[in-house]
Amino acid sequence: MLTPAEFDRCLRRPALFRSDAFALHLEWIADVDTLAAPAWRLGLVIPKRYEASAVARNTIKRRWRDAFRQGRTVWAAEFGSADVVVRLQAPLMPKPVKAARGMAKTPVAALPARVRARDRFDPVALCAGFVERLRSRGGRPVTVASGS
Repeated sequence: MLTPAEFDRCLRRPALFRSDAFALHLEWIADVDTLAAPAWRLGLVIPKRYEASAVARNTIKRRWRDAFRQGRTVWAAEFGSADVVVRLQAPLMPKPVKAARGMAKTPVAALPARVRARDRFDPVALCAGFVERLRSRGGRPVTVASGS
């Protein structure tokens, strides 16, 4: 997905699948060209307010792209063409809790060990849950929006 209009069209739909930190939005695309093979396209929205580190944001994007690349041909064969937007909707790691009195931070020893962004979630498992949700809803609906 490349244009803001494509992202907006997909994000207007309610999230089809949610985890603690991610929401997956889906927009079915009608195949305009009957000769073209069905395809799934991915869009990623990883806001800085939930993941401040650019390295972590890029790691999250790389992991989602890899998980999506592994399954998209199978999903296209089963369901047809679709656009999917993955949106980070909450921080993957909670911020350090401030003390009840004053603005003192909690001691470092009391906080959980620092975890890298690539270890905070499993996009392959989230994709599997997403596809299971699609199957439980009966797959692709009969009427879909036309692609642009």
